Amino acid sequence: MSLVSRLACLFNRHDPLRRDVKWDGVTYVGECRHCGTTIIRMSRRKWRKHIPADPEADSSVG
Repeated sequence: MSLVSRLACLFNRHDPLRRDVKWDGVTYVGECRHCGTTIIRMSRRKWRKHIPADPEADSSVG
């Protein structure tokens, strides 16, 4: 992995493993080719780290 790739991942700019990208019904989801984290497509050529919604956070209010 190059230094530029590591820096890009640190700044939340990822590149997918294109053969493993899947459509989940809402967006494209894949894995970063450099750091291995789960990423989602925000727009064309713009991939960001996937932060799943926490259902327990919504139920704790009250």
